[in-house]
Amino acid sequence: MKRCYLMCMTALLAMGMLVAQPTRETTAQTAVDFTDDLGRTVTLPAELERVVSSGPLTEYMLTPIAMDQMVGRAITWSEDATAFLSSDYLQKPVTGQLYGGKGTLNPETILGLGAQLVIDIGEQKKNMRTDLDNLQDQLGIPFIHIDATFRTLPETYAKLGKLLGQEEKAAEISTFITRVTERNARLTEGGKKQALYVLGAKGVNVIAKGSYQADVLDQVIENLAVVEKPTAKGTGNEVDMEQIMQWNPPTLLFAGDAKDVYGRVTTDPLWSQLDAVKNQAVYLVPDQPMNWLASPPSINRIAGIIWADKVLYGGDFDLHQELKEYFRLFFDKEMSDETLTALIGF
Repeated sequence: MKRCYLMCMTALLAMGMLVAQPTRETTAQTAVDFTDDLGRTVTLPAELERVVSSGPLTEYMLTPIAMDQMVGRAITWSEDATAFLSSDYLQKPVTGQLYGGKGTLNPETILGLGAQLVIDIGEQKKNMRTDLDNLQDQLGIPFIHIDATFRTLPETYAKLGKLLGQEEKAAEISTFITRVTERNARLTEGGKKQALYVLGAKGVNVIAKGSYQADVLDQVIENLAVVEKPTAKGTGNEVDMEQIMQWNPPTLLFAGDAKDVYGRVTTDPLWSQLDAVKNQAVYLVPDQPMNWLASPPSINRIAGIIWADKVLYGGDFDLHQELKEYFRLFFDKEMSDETLTALIGF
């Protein structure tokens, strides 16, 4: 992975933007000190109205709580996802991402938008403290990092709520996540269903047990996909039909990109031999606006837990009502029963 701050430096030098850095007043009345999860103390405006995310995972986390405060988008969302997002948000300029891929963070756009803060959320990365310090010095804009894993989402949102002046919305989100995860723990305490989650056009890629992508999947099933070297990639580990038949899962979960295979399992000479197909325990996992159980490793997985708890464990709750609350909280989207039926199939 390339060091993005070097790319930013090159771009800024080319534009002649390092000659005079922007300045901001930091009086006691207009500024506060904030210590991020790297241990860096930075001075921030007391009221944050113009923020930017550092990349896709941060974007997914911020949109539920700060969509109106975000002046740019780190990513171009998929066409399927745009139906769940406001038109005002989708018209905001793309600012690029700090880590991952080629490092496309665009300092000119960020400065032009008058951003007061750039936020990174997720796992700490090598040399991150130095990277953020250098970018902050070069651009004259605070950069902060906040740790987040799926298990710490309630705490992360509480921290974001305080930072962004969105305590009420953050409390709603944290309470909802806690309720969903606690219910899942109760429903699975007697044992999880043995299952296999497959993806890809041929249906022979798996999200391996213990992998980074299986963080939530392993909470809702006893994952039969045990491989020697689990990959952290969203495409999973590629196996073959022989291996799937050896695992012979009693329950099969298909990702959206394996929809064609899902549609023919009962007539396919190999797939139809599996216990899951014989027992009619084959399910297509919803994937709009994002995959519900695997990649990206973000807020989409909360919907996946809700769905799995109802479909696999017969949870005593109204699935449509829970999903309506999910989409209201995380996408500011009101969902009708008809829309949800089209989305999940029932």
